[in-house]
Amino acid sequence: MDYFQLRALAVAKEPENPEGCQDAWGADPQQGIAIAADGVTSALFSGPWARMLVAGALTDYPDTTSVEAFLPWLQSRRAEWETFVTGIQLEWHQQPKLQNGAFTTFVLAKATPMEQTEPGVNNYMLSVSALGDTMAFLIRDGKPLWSFPWTHSSELSAKPLVVGSRNLGRDNMLQFTQSVETVVSGDLLILCTDALATWALRQYEAGELVDWDLIWTIPEDEWTEHVIAMRANATLQVDDTTLVMARFQ
Repeated sequence: MDYFQLRALAVAKEPENPEGCQDAWGADPQQGIAIAADGVTSALFSGPWARMLVAGALTDYPDTTSVEAFLPWLQSRRAEWETFVTGIQLEWHQQPKLQNGAFTTFVLAKATPMEQTEPGVNNYMLSVSALGDTMAFLIRDGKPLWSFPWTHSSELSAKPLVVGSRNLGRDNMLQFTQSVETVVSGDLLILCTDALATWALRQYEAGELVDWDLIWTIPEDEWTEHVIAMRANATLQVDDTTLVMARFQ
């Protein structure tokens, strides 16, 4: 049984070049897993690195409760990245960047079924882990129950914590923020990268609801046009924009 229905929408920073998107996302409704990652554009190959983390989490969900528990999983992903970059020919001015590796922020969510307490309504324990400024929102009856790991747009940092593809001596900083929530049939989990997360928080701060139900149904090309229009009027930061929506059944 699928724990949730899924919809995902991604608009690259340059919509005419979707292959250049540095974001990544993945989901497995049968496992109750949804993931989003935002590769740092100033580093080389952050898009592939973000996709490696997402793919790895879908097949081998990481333990993010401590640095010590997370590092063995991360080392396997780093080995994949080293294999990927081996032999790639770079311009001389790109080589120093490659030495530092690639970086991404990361949010992971996993739902576990709980005992049913009301006929026709399923209950789930939702565990969410976040590092950096990729965010999660939980929506019930169109209203936000919670945002994670931030509650106000001012909290999002220009230099968020990131997961690096190489050990630069800062792995001790890989402290994921953790949250456990109870969700029920009909609840909507939103995962989104920082541009859309900032916009959504500002909407709520202004007393405006975000019509996620409309976004759920809007055709993909209309959503792309809407994102481009919001970027043009400075409502939305010009950046890769990724949205993962999971509606619990």
